[in-house]
Amino acid sequence: MGLSVVRAKAMVNSLVERSINPQQLYAVDYGETKTIADNTTSADKRQNRRIVVTVTDEHY
Repeated sequence: MGLSVVRAKAMVNSLVERSINPQQLYAVDYGETKTIADNTTSADKRQNRRIVVTVTDEHY
């Protein structure tokens, strides 16, 4: 789970470097908690290593 948090933070940092307001960003890792593949092959594991980043409306 620690690596997932690092990935999420890296994604947010990358977007901030591209001038996205950090207050508009919300990043969540769902890897182990909400899998989308059965995790038996390396391809499945790759699919589960994902981060969801949401950019909110500035006035939200």
